[in-house]
Amino acid sequence: MKKAAAPEGWESVRGHRAVMLTTYRRDGSGVSTPVGYGVAEDRLYFMTQPGTHKVGRLARNPRCTLAASTLRGAVKGPARPGVARVLEGPEADQAVRLITAHNRVAWFFLLRGARRQGRSWTIFEVTPATTGERRDG
Repeated sequence: MKKAAAPEGWESVRGHRAVMLTTYRRDGSGVSTPVGYGVAEDRLYFMTQPGTHKVGRLARNPRCTLAASTLRGAVKGPARPGVARVLEGPEADQAVRLITAHNRVAWFFLLRGARRQGRSWTIFEVTPATTGERRDG
């Protein structure tokens, strides 16, 4: 008997330096930002400073899209819909390890600078949205 193919997950972004995260305003218009990320199985993780607008947009509407990109924002692949949620505690610690494994030197300086300034990070987990799901604005 043939095994069913596993869902693609985030294979289309693996190997790229960043992903283009698109979140949605109340009026439904998208706002795109490149973010560093980490991937484990069918979960994609990224972190951002808590006061950013993308944190507020994701709090109102967890639907987003992600596409492989450069750190400067040049999209390198197709967008894939996802659903984001904030992580805390041990889940967030594990996600930070996955994210920072991509470019240890750059993340070392970013995290060290944030700690010195007393800033923290909001850690997100994004799971692929199933086909047919609607994006509510």
